[in-house]
Amino acid sequence: MNHRELIIEELKKWKFDSILDVGCGTGQDLEMIRKTFPEVRIAGMDKDRDRIIKATKTLGNIQLVVGDTADLPFEDKSFDVVFTDALFVMIQDTGKVIRIMREMERVAKKYLLFLETHCVGDLTPEKYGTTMKNAQSYNIRNYEVLLSRFKPEFIKITKEVWPGIPWEFYGYLFKVTL
Repeated sequence: MNHRELIIEELKKWKFDSILDVGCGTGQDLEMIRKTFPEVRIAGMDKDRDRIIKATKTLGNIQLVVGDTADLPFEDKSFDVVFTDALFVMIQDTGKVIRIMREMERVAKKYLLFLETHCVGDLTPEKYGTTMKNAQSYNIRNYEVLLSRFKPEFIKITKEVWPGIPWEFYGYLFKVTL
């Protein structure tokens, strides 16, 4: 099982009619979601126009939007599920991550799902050796703090699901019921 299959398996546990992928890139998650949940209204958003163009060629008539992930162009409560797959690891500014989370919450009706890097405490060289510098470049945050008001379910990403730095050490899937 890879990380996208893990997302699909966790989505199967929820009842939903619509889903938004924030930071969808070229739509790899959306393609799997469309195959698994053909009756669900699917949308994706990314700031990179070229990625959205590529996703449109692959996915066809799925709603795809170019825009700022910290200012989602959707109505309040317009999707049952809103999720990210490794979006926040690319963002250095924790304030922007918080703004994106608030926007995701605003447009979500039922659920939030985040596949991101998480660490409690310091990144220690004793535990991670020479890989620590590489790991620090992945904007690892403490999601127990960032998501504390939601009481999320934490699912650890294993080496079998996503081997290598940072995922096998810091990767988690966070499931939030609103």
